[in-house]
Amino acid sequence: DAWGVYVPLLGLTGFALGLGWTLPSIGSQTVVDPARAGEAAGVNLTVMVTIAGVAVAMAGTLIELGGAGTADIAAATKGVIRLVSVLSLVGGAVLLAVALIGRTRRATEVASPAS
Repeated sequence: DAWGVYVPLLGLTGFALGLGWTLPSIGSQTVVDPARAGEAAGVNLTVMVTIAGVAVAMAGTLIELGGAGTADIAAATKGVIRLVSVLSLVGGAVLLAVALIGRTRRATEVASPAS
């Protein structure tokens, strides 16, 4: 019954995760010296994979705790999916806001360069 809610939320979650994966890479590659770009990419990948591993472990723990003592693992799983969807959407919104603020700030700096 809830697929009508979950499909759009998970689609938006995928969009937010895509932003969260690519924006740090793009940001580091534009800021870091080209001779050290490989190091920056390695650090980005290490951080992303570590965060993903911790998130999977936390989700599994929350599902187990939510279903502890009951046979209702499905309800615990739905709760974790809702939580992850909301957090991903909020994170994506924050990333978009930061990107828009940076873009506006950069446009302002280009329009009125410091002397």
